[in-house]
Amino acid sequence: NSKMRGTEHTFQADYTTPLSKNQTLNAGAKFIGRRNTSDSKFYNIINGKEVFDSNSSVNYKNTQSILASYIEYKLTLGKFSAKAGARYEHTWENVEFILGKGDDFKKNYGNLVPSASFTYNIGAAVNVGVNYNMRISRPGISFLNPYIDRSTPTVLTYGNPNLDVEESHKVNLVFNAFTPKFMINLTLGEAFANNQIEQYSFMDANGILNTTYGNIVRSRWTNFNTFINYSLTPNTRIFLNGGFDYGDMRSDKLSQKKHAWQATAFIGLQQTLPWNVKMSIYTGGMTKRHTLQGYGNSFSMINIALAKDFFNEKLNVSLNYFTPFSGKIRQDQYSAGADFTQRTNMVISVQQVGLTLTWHFGNTKRQFQTNRTKISNDFQEKKNDSQVGGVGTGIGM
Repeated sequence: NSKMRGTEHTFQADYTTPLSKNQTLNAGAKFIGRRNTSDSKFYNIINGKEVFDSNSSVNYKNTQSILASYIEYKLTLGKFSAKAGARYEHTWENVEFILGKGDDFKKNYGNLVPSASFTYNIGAAVNVGVNYNMRISRPGISFLNPYIDRSTPTVLTYGNPNLDVEESHKVNLVFNAFTPKFMINLTLGEAFANNQIEQYSFMDANGILNTTYGNIVRSRWTNFNTFINYSLTPNTRIFLNGGFDYGDMRSDKLSQKKHAWQATAFIGLQQTLPWNVKMSIYTGGMTKRHTLQGYGNSFSMINIALAKDFFNEKLNVSLNYFTPFSGKIRQDQYSAGADFTQRTNMVISVQQVGLTLTWHFGNTKRQFQTNRTKISNDFQEKKNDSQVGGVGTGIGM
């Protein structure tokens, strides 16, 4: 029996003013307030009756407040344009366990996030550019919770409330070209982080395997990504999205280092059929995702969808089919250190069919232009198998 509830309130203000014919200044502020609760009750069947199990039940609430402001300067000189800006974010987080195996904790921290880009228009439909941006990745509850899970006698698992926000930097060289039928984006990038959050394991003096998190990895990833879109006919479009990475990961704390390649490739077809039925086929996969101490599983899939609009585009009906190539998803995780090796293997049969009905109220056409804020609602929990500069993270200009 599990109940989860989340609320989010966002307040933002953005301001844009021209400084001259070819200069613009943007500024703004944003506040995000979130409150999430989770109440999971577990019951055991004893003598035919449900008996509440407080040891297995969890009830907690998590409040997050993020206050941010930004400023950005734009300059255009003929075929050359440039942008430079920065934003500051301050985060307050409070986690309280009402029931269950968890320890209350609070954190607050601030981050300054700069960005810059330079673009040169070679022609009306061709440009090249260089951009730099810094990204922050906040640790989630499972990473911060100091509670020690002793459910397995030979393994201890716990979070680290002293984790810092992960700061990563990316520099990209970008090429764009497009015609009415053809569009291509090529991105060559370099990403690095000196305090990457990593889940790691070690054997303690008692011979027990400890698994926790730390800002312990220095990583460098060189990546190349491409996106190609080509219209064969007015009713047929194909596209390709893929790339590869080469990474260098090191940790002084673990006295480990690793080099790895990884890649991804997806290809798709979109076709307009008779009666204006839109069909799309999307297929592809990715290689193993590497971390310092191991790797996660590879993945391949195919997705087929049919969609049609009714009642002057008020109603959209979509039928979707998804499955891995093998019909199964494999969850294979491997990690190894100086004195341990750990493997986890799971196989899950998956074939998914979905029917979606969407009704659009009011005028579905965009009637006026709005300025897009420079501050996104990107409070995401850091994933165990992520790494800076992974495949598919190229940024176009």
